[in-house]
Amino acid sequence: MLTFLNFITEAADTMVGTIGSDKKGLRHVKNYVMPFLSAAGREKTAKSFEGHMNFGDTSNAGEHHDPTTEYTHELSTKQGQHPAGTKIKVTHVTMGSNNSIIAHTEKHGSMPLSALKKPESVKKPAITRGGFDVESRIAENLGTKAAGSTKHGYDFKYGEKVRGKIKEVDKKAGGASPVIRGESKLDKGKMGQSTFKHTKEKGWHFTNSAVGKHFEKATITGNDGKERSLIDHFNHHHGNGVIDRNYSIPAPKGATRNYLNTSNVNSLHLHDKKSDRGTTFTIGNNNELKGKTKLGHLHNKDLDSLDGTISIEKTTTGSTQAAHRPKATKMRELALRSTTEPNNHRDLTDSSHASEFKEHVDKIK
Repeated sequence: MLTFLNFITEAADTMVGTIGSDKKGLRHVKNYVMPFLSAAGREKTAKSFEGHMNFGDTSNAGEHHDPTTEYTHELSTKQGQHPAGTKIKVTHVTMGSNNSIIAHTEKHGSMPLSALKKPESVKKPAITRGGFDVESRIAENLGTKAAGSTKHGYDFKYGEKVRGKIKEVDKKAGGASPVIRGESKLDKGKMGQSTFKHTKEKGWHFTNSAVGKHFEKATITGNDGKERSLIDHFNHHHGNGVIDRNYSIPAPKGATRNYLNTSNVNSLHLHDKKSDRGTTFTIGNNNELKGKTKLGHLHNKDLDSLDGTISIEKTTTGSTQAAHRPKATKMRELALRSTTEPNNHRDLTDSSHASEFKEHVDKIK
């Protein structure tokens, strides 16, 4: 299940105070601080993060630099004796301990970058994702509410599962267990991701064990010609916590099923972003809903055909992102089934298909 930060990555007013596995903190320095610094401040900042990010030419002052201004930023939280809202002038930024990012000011001392608001003059608009709109449209058609920003719950759901006169409780989301528990993905969406981290105690490891245990089944053949397990490869070739290139590794069989199983869903909506058409399926070999909802069905072998690659991004900090990226062409093919095979498949973003679907589910729940 994707969190709110996967849908809106630049909407928050406050900057990030660490480099981060996705280097978001450094992007914040580049986008929200560097434009206000003098040439000297920009050079000092770039030097501090040398090897972690290339800030380009820093020999000139930033485009928003004004040597006469009294402030460049505003505090979002209290720092020492300075309350939230205090106007401050940042002179440069440096790297602190544990990959933290420290902002240095002219009159207010030093503080974590996370204490600063993004300046309105350069703040980027919120990035919205089509997937989030798809979830909302399905939820509206089903008369429910999309999971949206929560990592608990489901992208879409319908009905309450009842055994006899007792409603089953959902262990994941709480409350009554839905009959339909769905995941929604765009044709280029990820199915399973985790921070991939290196420490002296553990070496390389995945922080999300639900998907990480399956990722660990992948193997890699190194430049030395030896095939090793994913973990062994990175501990052997990148034992210092630095990965100097991006990796794209064939995903072990069942990566898609593992993700869907750990998400506890029994249906999957795939959506083609370009045409804005999608198809909703029941999934899995042992799904009791198969053939009862007017939706098409994907067996385990169909889900396995989506297995793609595990991408691992390079890092200089011992922390990066790993993600399973299913085969985009297969994702798109399945997403368009309601268009190419309209007699056999349905699209729950279509209100008429959703109404037909609900009538069938209401009879079996």
